[in-house]
Amino acid sequence: QATGLNWATLSSLNAILTTIVDAKGDILAATAADTLARLAVGANDTVLTADSAQATGLKWATASTGDIDVIDANPTDTTVSNNAAEASLYSFTIPANTLGVLDALRITAYGTGLNNTGATITAEFRVRLGGLTGTVVHDSSDRNWTASASTSEWRLEALIAAQNATNSQASQGVVTVGNAGAATLDHTSMDGTTTTVDMTASQALVISIDFDAANASLSCTVIQVILEIIKGI
Repeated sequence: QATGLNWATLSSLNAILTTIVDAKGDILAATAADTLARLAVGANDTVLTADSAQATGLKWATASTGDIDVIDANPTDTTVSNNAAEASLYSFTIPANTLGVLDALRITAYGTGLNNTGATITAEFRVRLGGLTGTVVHDSSDRNWTASASTSEWRLEALIAAQNATNSQASQGVVTVGNAGAATLDHTSMDGTTTTVDMTASQALVISIDFDAANASLSCTVIQVILEIIKGI
């Protein structure tokens, strides 16, 4: 053409039609080469996340903020005394799917103990998932508890971390027991283990004490337990 221009019929073959979207917030995403599809708007406060299992390669998901949330804080004293069998000091049912594939549970507990039997005894702290007969995730092993008319202080700290799966955990814990009537340490124990507890189901977390003998002058009291979930570690 003399002008270098020509009139032609407009083709809609490569136009994006507005009818492909249905609601505020809908977006377009490719499902394959030269192929578009609608991805419906997500729920409030969700974020767009890559997921190759989805048709568009995208999905809306809850944002992982790395928050630390207290899921239980129990200030009620519980005492186990005159008991030679493993007994529960604390129990809390962790709801199903609380521990995600990159999450961890942190347990902090402290209390007092009294061994007024006149002889050294052994005591064993445990943390279990699945109730009092469930899977052991921390075991202090037998610890000598010195006889004294005064109470001693104890503290337990444990971390249960998911290993990129809801049924695989690595755990480590430490128990510290103070000398009765003195501001010094009697002993500290540390233990680590791996477990395969299914956290897609609810699980009762238990802190227990196991004395080697029953005696009315032998007791252990938990004063405070704080249970936290650490998201997206």
